[in-house]
Amino acid sequence: MTAAAPDAVVVAKANAGVPEFVDGEIHYSGTVEMAGDYARMARDAGARIIGGCCGNTFDHVKAMAEALQDYTPGTRPTVDEIVSRLGPLTQQQGVGGGHACAHGHGSRGRRGERRGRRRRRE
Repeated sequence: MTAAAPDAVVVAKANAGVPEFVDGEIHYSGTVEMAGDYARMARDAGARIIGGCCGNTFDHVKAMAEALQDYTPGTRPTVDEIVSRLGPLTQQQGVGGGHACAHGHGSRGRRGERRGRRRRRE
């Protein structure tokens, strides 16, 4: 996106790794150390607002902030570089289509139908 529109404000907020259902609970594969690496790669890719979504803890966010403090962005990472440093984008081939967190972004309901986006109540 930033290659096509360098002045665009891009927001990057990833899950803390790939979610897995283990013993009745969702666990995320991303470590705190990976959060800092992710933040720097997101900045290298042109993101200007960087944070986290599902599975991130205060420690993950702190690691991102520390990794970005006084950081000078480098070259844009390739998909292969991102996967080699952070791991695969999904657990299995054919799984995916968005993330499945409770706020509904990109998630699918039963039998693959698209679920509508939830709105916050005010």
